[in-house]
Amino acid sequence: MIQNITVRVPWTDNNWCGKVCNNPCSNMSCLRLKNIYENKDDATETKIAGCDISGHESELPCIAEGVAFMSDKPITRMVNHPYIKSSPDTHSHFRDTPQTFPPFSLPGRPYLWTMKKDANYDYEKLGIGYKQELEDAIQLPL
Repeated sequence: MIQNITVRVPWTDNNWCGKVCNNPCSNMSCLRLKNIYENKDDATETKIAGCDISGHESELPCIAEGVAFMSDKPITRMVNHPYIKSSPDTHSHFRDTPQTFPPFSLPGRPYLWTMKKDANYDYEKLGIGYKQELEDAIQLPL
């Protein structure tokens, strides 16, 4: 079966060439994506404008959103589990983990079939080994 994957990436002002935007403070895409606008530092990004993204991963929240997908260098960022703060009893044991994207790659996130409200989705049709009984055994915040 043929399947299509669509991945959202934030806009850049230098054609996704693996470099920090030339004028990061003027990028309106960064203000539309919550993970970016809540974590960006305009002063820092201005100082590294036009530089390779590689080596500046900790300073750029847009990497988590796929902005480096055309970088010709590997990009590594530290990732922490999103439920560590909201559910420390069940998730505090997770540690920061390095996540490396090979050149010309990006993070893809499944969405539809990860939401409990969509549990009746036809997973078999997509070849996804979903088992409701395993989901029922885990209590996660919605």
